[in-house]
Amino acid sequence: MLKRITALLMLTVMLLSAVACATEGSAETTPAVTDGTTNPPETAPTTTGVYDTLKNDIQMDDMEFNVHLSANGKGSPDDFTIKDSGTVMDEAIFEKNSIMADKYGVILVADNSLGSISTAEAMMRRNNTAGENDYELCILSGYSCASLSMEGILYDLSEMNNINLKNTWWDQSAIRDLSIANAVFFTAGNLYTAIDDFTFCVLFNKDLYKEKVTDGTDLYKLVEEGKWTLDDLIRLSSLISEDLNGDDIMDSRDQYGAIIWDDEMLATLKAGGGKIATVNEDGYFELTMFNERNDAIVNKFVNFGNSKYTINFQHMSGGVDFPQMFTNGQGLFLMTMFHECHRFRDMETDYGIVPQPKFTTDQEWYAPIATWQSSFICVPNVCSDPDTISAIIELLGYHSQQILTPAFYEKTLHGTYIRDDESTVSLDIIFNNRIFDVGHIYNVSNHKENITNLLRNNNPTGLANVYNTSKRASEVFIKSLNKKIEKLKSEY
Repeated sequence: MLKRITALLMLTVMLLSAVACATEGSAETTPAVTDGTTNPPETAPTTTGVYDTLKNDIQMDDMEFNVHLSANGKGSPDDFTIKDSGTVMDEAIFEKNSIMADKYGVILVADNSLGSISTAEAMMRRNNTAGENDYELCILSGYSCASLSMEGILYDLSEMNNINLKNTWWDQSAIRDLSIANAVFFTAGNLYTAIDDFTFCVLFNKDLYKEKVTDGTDLYKLVEEGKWTLDDLIRLSSLISEDLNGDDIMDSRDQYGAIIWDDEMLATLKAGGGKIATVNEDGYFELTMFNERNDAIVNKFVNFGNSKYTINFQHMSGGVDFPQMFTNGQGLFLMTMFHECHRFRDMETDYGIVPQPKFTTDQEWYAPIATWQSSFICVPNVCSDPDTISAIIELLGYHSQQILTPAFYEKTLHGTYIRDDESTVSLDIIFNNRIFDVGHIYNVSNHKENITNLLRNNNPTGLANVYNTSKRASEVFIKSLNKKIEKLKSEY
């Protein structure tokens, strides 16, 4: 989805370009496009097919476009409401909203009830029954999207005339992993940053790394060459385990190679290419949680996560929380997600960002998301004007890629977080290679908890047992999902 955009980190240039685009002319159906500079390109960019697909009779002037946001993740970003905070992201939201209003006559209005996913689902079901739509666009919890899609309440985005899911502002990994029955009922893209915020990453303390890693290992080089693996994380972490206060009790007041949390079990499995379930070539669900590779990943990480070199901040004692620990230099690595980076804005020591490690060097990069916290783009099936709504969504995607995306990079790499251009490579790798597990999102047999419990209970060889004891129930669950897919196929 996100292309290598080091140059786009010059946010001022991008915002000036956006303003120029917003003020040139009136609300035309086919606006002029620039290449990110003050001079228009000689030919129209091939990635802006949105302008070729918009229909001439679409009327967007003075239209109120209502967006509903709801998610589990506390503090999920609202990329539609201007907060007058003066932050890089708020300036970007202002520029994007201004373009939509001034150029196209579309007024963005967001209803932010983050945290109320049951309310959002009830609203969607009520509107579907009444044949009404209170919102043109919804950004909902993945669990909500999974339930609503199986109930036929979400519009197939691939069937909306003015949405081209091949455009670069749509997350191609999400489209690949989440398409069912040749339909895309919910997905991810550049028009919001919640998925970015809740994507896993690994932070490392640069000063502590220089002090403790003396064998010449260049972490950034490992990443650039595609050689950063779980074995490297374990080897480097094993250099640090120190009882700082000398009380013979290892707790949050001491120093470790890695600070982890429960969700890292599934994140590590997915980073190795493992999934609870996948969608096969025919568009149906298949249980894929157990094989020799997945078993090896679980075994290795459970042993690591329960070693003396790690501390799980969700189950630790000592009275110090994980942001304090990392800020204090008590952890070489912090396995976390981008959403937590704001906690380190006052950290004096520089830290870097690397992706979740691979399992083997010969695999592709896979960047997992924190599924419980994440939310996805969807449209109610009772959409009253699909052509106009899809045109606005596509325009939002394009302009958000031009404005929100570089602002997110700027926020993460500079400004209030860190000053580390070297981590740009890691961000490109992470955001271009996300992995989405339908078995997790659709909560097949609660395996998201069953697998996580292997880490909690220090059971490195337990994946086979989890699989075997629940295989029949999982197959029944998968079969019920596939029956719903059959029904959806007949309706679409």
